[in-house]
Amino acid sequence: MNKPGFWADYETKIVCNELRRQGLLSVADWACDASYCARRFDSTTYLGYRLWASPCLRMMQRHRPLARALAIPVRWMIADMRYQHGARSNRHFLGLLINRGLFWPANRLIGKAAQFLGSPGAKGFSPSSKKSFGGNLAECFVQPPLKVIYS
Repeated sequence: MNKPGFWADYETKIVCNELRRQGLLSVADWACDASYCARRFDSTTYLGYRLWASPCLRMMQRHRPLARALAIPVRWMIADMRYQHGARSNRHFLGLLINRGLFWPANRLIGKAAQFLGSPGAKGFSPSSKKSFGGNLAECFVQPPLKVIYS
């Protein structure tokens, strides 16, 4: 088998893993996103993310046009993340708006609401990669306990 294996934390990255599986997101984009989100997720934002991303995943698996449509703003967000990592010389304005104006605030709001309402699993619900990832892009490929995907 000459396809390289990459470490992927399927428990943490839901939407981007599905976009990657469907070939709508490159490995480099996926790694940038995984690194960025590993540094940003806390228990509240991760809870909020899981609450909307899990049903979204099921819809993306059934409706490929939805996955293709979601891949566009995800790529914009990743372009802005690349700027923040210093891998891109100019900011992606739409990516900035979606990333900082929608994605993170919505995750926090949904997570806070779930904690306030006593959602099952709201206590002690944190990303498994928090211990594994230090936010370094290279760490996306080497930290266990993770599953392997083949590109």
